[in-house]
Amino acid sequence: MKTKAIRYFQTDRTLTRIVSPPLLERLIESGKIEAVKPRNSQNGKWFCNAAQVLMHCRNMRKTGKTGKKKQE
Repeated sequence: MKTKAIRYFQTDRTLTRIVSPPLLERLIESGKIEAVKPRNSQNGKWFCNAAQVLMHCRNMRKTGKTGKKKQE
Protein backbone atom coordinates (compact mmCIF):
# COMPACT_ATOMS: atom_id res chain seq x y z
CA MET A 1 0.00 0.00 0.00
CA LYS A 2 1.38 3.37 -0.98
CA THR A 3 0.62 6.27 1.30
CA LYS A 4 1.86 9.79 0.95
CA ALA A 5 4.45 10.31 3.64
CA ILE A 6 3.92 13.52 5.53
CA ARG A 7 5.99 12.33 8.47
CA TYR A 8 8.95 10.01 8.76
CA PHE A 9 10.39 8.15 11.73
CA GLN A 10 14.11 7.60 12.08
CA THR A 11 14.93 3.92 12.31
CA ASP A 12 16.02 4.14 15.96
CA ARG A 13 12.68 5.72 16.92
CA THR A 14 10.85 3.26 14.72
CA LEU A 15 12.40 0.25 16.42
CA THR A 16 10.73 1.12 19.71
CA ARG A 17 7.32 0.87 18.01
CA ILE A 18 8.02 -2.37 16.15
CA VAL A 19 8.47 -5.73 17.84
CA SER A 20 12.09 -6.31 16.82
CA PRO A 21 14.77 -5.01 14.43
CA PRO A 22 14.60 -8.16 12.25
CA LEU A 23 10.86 -7.62 11.80
CA LEU A 24 11.48 -4.05 10.65
CA GLU A 25 14.05 -5.30 8.13
CA ARG A 26 11.58 -7.90 6.82
CA LEU A 27 8.81 -5.31 6.46
CA ILE A 28 11.14 -2.97 4.56
CA GLU A 29 12.42 -5.77 2.29
CA SER A 30 8.89 -6.96 1.52
CA GLY A 31 7.83 -3.41 0.62
CA LYS A 32 5.24 -3.00 3.37
CA ILE A 33 7.20 -0.06 4.85
CA GLU A 34 8.93 2.52 2.68
CA ALA A 35 12.40 3.51 3.84
CA VAL A 36 14.36 6.48 2.50
CA LYS A 37 18.02 7.32 3.00
CA PRO A 38 18.33 11.02 2.09
CA ARG A 39 22.12 11.15 2.21
CA ASN A 40 24.31 8.73 0.35
CA SER A 41 26.91 8.42 3.11
CA GLN A 42 27.93 5.22 4.83
CA ASN A 43 26.47 6.16 8.20
CA GLY A 44 23.46 8.12 6.96
CA LYS A 45 20.15 7.74 8.76
CA TRP A 46 17.26 5.75 7.35
CA PHE A 47 13.79 7.27 7.56
CA CYS A 48 10.65 5.11 7.50
CA ASN A 49 7.13 6.17 6.50
CA ALA A 50 5.32 6.91 9.78
CA ALA A 51 1.85 5.88 8.61
CA GLN A 52 3.05 2.48 7.47
CA VAL A 53 5.06 1.95 10.65
CA LEU A 54 2.01 2.66 12.80
CA MET A 55 -0.04 0.20 10.75
CA HIS A 56 2.42 -2.57 11.64
CA CYS A 57 3.19 -1.59 15.25
CA ARG A 58 2.32 -3.64 18.28
CA ASN A 59 -0.53 -2.74 20.62
CA MET A 60 0.95 -0.98 23.65
CA ARG A 61 -2.36 0.01 25.29
CA LYS A 62 -3.04 -1.17 28.78
CA THR A 63 -6.38 -2.86 29.20
CA GLY A 64 -6.94 -1.63 32.74
CA LYS A 65 -7.74 -5.11 33.97
CA THR A 66 -5.26 -6.16 36.62
CA GLY A 67 -7.05 -9.28 37.77
CA LYS A 68 -7.62 -7.93 41.27
CA LYS A 69 -11.07 -8.15 42.78
CA LYS A 70 -12.58 -5.20 44.58
CA GLN A 71 -12.86 -5.53 48.33
CA GLU A 72 -16.32 -4.80 49.69
